[in-house]
Amino acid sequence: MDEYFKGLAKNLLRATDGCRDDMHDPDVQGVSARVVGDRLNNAHGEEVDPERIAAGQQELVVLLYRDGSGSACYYVPQFRFNLSSLIALARAGAAHMLKEEPR
Repeated sequence: MDEYFKGLAKNLLRATDGCRDDMHDPDVQGVSARVVGDRLNNAHGEEVDPERIAAGQQELVVLLYRDGSGSACYYVPQFRFNLSSLIALARAGAAHMLKEEPR
């Protein structure tokens, strides 16, 4: 897996630090999320562009918020993840769990 995905994995673990491994009730653990965009692609990474949103060209990006108090917080996202990249990371993890190469 290349450096981009290693960095993505590290950021995902940082973003969800303290959450249950199964991610049950992350909002109770101070993590909330929003998804912006309408295209499942990862050509532009985690960039969120108001012009692309208005034009219907924004890639799907997951915005994670941490407030540490156990309630949802929708102000400034601390982490951004491109949804296609998260799916790629999940596929690699699933293949590893099943001891297969990702297709």
